[in-house]
Amino acid sequence: MARRGIAACITALALGGCSLGDDEEPKAPGTATKEIVAAVEELERATREGDFAAICQDIFSADARVRSGGDDCETALAETGAGIERARLTVRAIELEEEGAEVRVSTRAEGQASVDETIVFVTEDGEYRIDALGG
Repeated sequence: MARRGIAACITALALGGCSLGDDEEPKAPGTATKEIVAAVEELERATREGDFAAICQDIFSADARVRSGGDDCETALAETGAGIERARLTVRAIELEEEGAEVRVSTRAEGQASVDETIVFVTEDGEYRIDALGG
């Protein structure tokens, strides 16, 4: 079975659809961009290290966590992410939106071809959280 990349693997965790974020004030573009890039880097690190608890608790939005198994989110991610080695995410473009952002990334893992994906962010409690991953 060919694997499409880290984001494609995590997408299989049922992160379909998008939800709207809180009614928070938008952040300045430079600050927002830095926070989003940091969140993508944290997703890459957590995936590479198998830290699925961090992904569920610190990186995913509340809705994404529910769609990824709720209380079983960590187990579901661990099963889907098993065997992924040297995951890499490269930010290609960030489009800030009123409710969050859409981020185009290239994903790659050892033995896998690069795949272009989109990560949808929402803001929760003043932080950018991943709400959906997809192609």
